Amino acid sequence: MTIAVREYTSEGQRLLAESAFSQAEIARLMKRPKQRISDWRSGKCRPSPEDRTLLERTASVPARTWDT
Repeated sequence: MTIAVREYTSEGQRLLAESAFSQAEIARLMKRPKQRISDWRSGKCRPSPEDRTLLERTASVPARTWDT
């Protein structure tokens, strides 16, 4: 049996991917497009400093974790 290991570009991406909140819930709470949340979760791009602060308040993903 093979287990897929997911690689993350940052700790923030990992925490967002493992969040108890769905992408749709986070998008609604942050008033951002769902596609933007998906892009952050997939590692396609990282949130802006403003969005990092909102993510910290909304989904408990510390803003500093996007830099690690």
